[in-house]
Amino acid sequence: MHGFLVLFAVVSVGALTGPSEPEIVHFKRPKGVVLEAAYHRGGPTPKDRRPAVILLHQAGSSRQEWDFIVPELLGLGYRVLALDLRGHGASTPAAKDKRSFYPKLFTDPLLAPADLTVVIDWLRVRRDVDYSRIAIIGGSVGANLAISAAVRKEVRTAVALSGHNENAQKLAGNPASFAPRRVFYIAAAGEPGRVNHAEALYAASQYPKRVAVLAGSDAHGASILKEDRRLGKAVLAWLEENLSKP
Repeated sequence: MHGFLVLFAVVSVGALTGPSEPEIVHFKRPKGVVLEAAYHRGGPTPKDRRPAVILLHQAGSSRQEWDFIVPELLGLGYRVLALDLRGHGASTPAAKDKRSFYPKLFTDPLLAPADLTVVIDWLRVRRDVDYSRIAIIGGSVGANLAISAAVRKEVRTAVALSGHNENAQKLAGNPASFAPRRVFYIAAAGEPGRVNHAEALYAASQYPKRVAVLAGSDAHGASILKEDRRLGKAVLAWLEENLSKP
């Protein structure tokens, strides 16, 4: 992932429509793909450099999946960027043949991880972001993307909900050197296989690291945090622990 060449940059940024409204950002990618994201700065005129949190949704969903947590992140002083993955939400629609689109989205290190690289690089050059303190929260395929990026020095920490060990390694592009760092893994006990994936990912990761299992639930991705607010608070505490110092 370190060697990816960023060929396309941002093509447009919407104007603020109010003190609490996000900027709508577009990223142009190869083959006519355009990704859309909402960038929340928090407050009317924030100019100081602050940590940033990227939110990545699960397959078949959109960035609105994370609306419930955005106010809490802003309240803690973070910049927040919620991305519509390619083929989702307001980003360029997926190919008509879903049988080929989703396997590539889930496993191809030259596709979604390269999209995420462009997003991270955009945040890194913003004057209102502390580029040494970027975090990613993701669910399902978003979790795997977050994990695959957690090997990069530009990413301080990640939270992965319902991650998948093999797919995360494939997205990272080099399973032989797969060693994410500062990742908080979360899974629901009732969802088949996900606890095993979380434990395998935890074992492969560097310290600091953490794993949590929600008992009596088969929730998936962001729904885990909606179902148990204690885990939501644990995620916020993890971010504070890992992003508080430059």
